[in-house]
Amino acid sequence: ARKVMGAIYLAERDYDRAIAMLEAAQKAQPGDARTLSLLGSAHMGKGNHVKASSLFQEAAQAKDGPDVQLGLGLSLIGRGQQDDGFAALQRAYQQAPGQGETGAPLAITHLKRGEPDKAVAVMEAVLKREPGNLAARNLLGAARQAQGDRAGARLAYEAVLKAAPAFHAAQLNLGRLDEADGQPARARQRYLAVLKADPKHASAMMELARLEEAGGRPQEAIRWLDKARSLQPRDLRPLLALNALHLRLGNAQQALNTAKEAQAIAPDQATTLMALAQAQIAIGNSELARVSLRRVSQLAA
Repeated sequence: ARKVMGAIYLAERDYDRAIAMLEAAQKAQPGDARTLSLLGSAHMGKGNHVKASSLFQEAAQAKDGPDVQLGLGLSLIGRGQQDDGFAALQRAYQQAPGQGETGAPLAITHLKRGEPDKAVAVMEAVLKREPGNLAARNLLGAARQAQGDRAGARLAYEAVLKAAPAFHAAQLNLGRLDEADGQPARARQRYLAVLKADPKHASAMMELARLEEAGGRPQEAIRWLDKARSLQPRDLRPLLALNALHLRLGNAQQALNTAKEAQAIAPDQATTLMALAQAQIAIGNSELARVSLRRVSQLAA
């Protein structure tokens, strides 16, 4: 019962309650791979990637499977072990080839590694097995866009929206294509349309912030990111984007404040520690920056 309740709390993103339930379940049934995997996911949700990767490694020893390797890969990447995390994602996909659950994280990682052709191949394989997977088709569009195939990307995004007009990620991706095609006003209309449908959509606000900064209106960009942060307080993305924007504008103290806020949400995540180190350097505190960077190295070791 505790394992079931822990899974429910995890699905609701109530990570503290999930951890409490799953730790009790683990004590009652030590070494259960499913419990360890769920507990790893809960810790990953809180940004505790060191603890999460340890739990997934323990789960893999008890009973390996694609879900365990997937969680292990994501947690290792979160703590800065990019190559080991990528290898785990590859193992997850090899154990469950053509499945969106394992294929999408692998394709996203290929894109981050500058390998769009491999990302396209993975998502085409997923869509061959799951032709109705709209998230996979949207990701295929992103991979084609990274290849430089803007026409192919637009076809993929439009196919998603034809099947599901409320699929906001595809609308945002079309907005980015509009910007690349020199149509920022059209892109703005798309982003605002997403916000009209979902006033708390952080990604749409982040796109509008980027558009405002590109147009030479940094204060408007800050306003959008502040709004996204206030509406989605556990979402690291607007915080890290705001941190980076303040650094670009030379606002060292504001950059430090946002970095501290992000690091409090995810204390063992390499990206938050790097943001903190950069802000500490910006305010002239190289000693604290070295401490933060040493922690990044420890996580990646």
